[in-house]
This record gives sequence, C-alpha cells and structure tokens, in this order.
Amino acid sequence: MRQGADRGDESGGDLRAAEVQGRDGGTAGRFPGRRRDGRPVAGRRGEAIALGKLEVPASVDPDWRGNLEQYCSGRGIGARRTACGGSPEPGAREVTALARSGDPAAARVLTTAGQALGTVLGQLVRVLDPSAIVLGGGLGTGDGPLHTALREAYAHTTRTRPAPPPIHRAALGPDAGLIGAGALPALRGLTASFS
Repeated sequence: MRQGADRGDESGGDLRAAEVQGRDGGTAGRFPGRRRDGRPVAGRRGEAIALGKLEVPASVDPDWRGNLEQYCSGRGIGARRTACGGSPEPGAREVTALARSGDPAAARVLTTAGQALGTVLGQLVRVLDPSAIVLGGGLGTGDGPLHTALREAYAHTTRTRPAPPPIHRAALGPDAGLIGAGALPALRGLTASFS
C-alpha cells in the first residue's frame, strides 16, 4: 500500500485511505483500516470503517433517511438527480456532465454529496486523529462541485482543530481501492494482523 494510496504521507501516521466511489459507482467510501506499528489492523470482525453506512449529517440534508452510500455514491448521485425530474441519470459521471453544462439540479446534488462527505470525514478526524486523509475512487480523485464542497465542509468541520490533517488524492487515482484490494492477499501473507 505504501506504493500507492498514501505515498505522499511520510509522517508515519495510521490512517491510510478513504475510497469515496468505486468504479461501478456503488461504494460511498471506506477507510481500509488503521495501522499499529506500521501494520494494518483489521478490527474485531475484519471490517474497517464502512463510511457509506454512516448517516447523512442533518446539517446537510435534514430530510434524508438513507445512508451516506445512498446519498453520495455514483449510483446514489444518479438516483438523486433522477428524483429531481428529467431523464434517468445512471451515475455520477453523467450528473457531473450535466452540472458542467449548467444544470442547477445536478450541481446541487453534487454539492450536497460533497458537503455530506466532507462533514463526515471531518467528524471521523475528530475521533481517529489521522495524520492525513487520502481519497480514492472516481469521485474522490475528481474535480468539480463535489470536490469543492467536500473540501469546504471538511475545513468547516475541522476548523477548531489546530492543523487538521491534509486531504490528498490517491497517487494511483480512481483505481486505488481496486489495486489495494488486489494487494490484500499478499499483505495477509506478510502480517498476522489480518488473521
């Protein structure tokens, strides 16, 4: 993993990556895990933090009743834009294209998705105290209204914290999560932390 997702963080911190959206648009995010003495720690049940299963902050959307994945994943963004009216939009790429062409509903959907993700990441920073956050996935490594809103909400949520951890984009780009998943069997062979 040191080769890719967290290459820019040489501080020896313990948080390695957060994937915001998988290529298929179905993953709203995950933190692959924390590290102890440089080794990944899988957690009691082998899960890390399923970011997508957290609630959408009421400060972003008080009426939303689903989870972060349903709100912020590629599919979730497409479904939310479709609910605004117009033709069905299958995912975030299409909604991003609509926003770039001046569609206010598409821009609003992307902005609120970014606000939700930035707020939740800021809340997790308060609990986990990582040295950095590395975003992967298609949305995490992209540009546009979602990314701008994510950074603004993160800055707002961490504003009382001295020197909040920086947000970096995965060095391996949108496929960082897939590459990390492919490397996991090799990591399991190298460390007893995953057993």
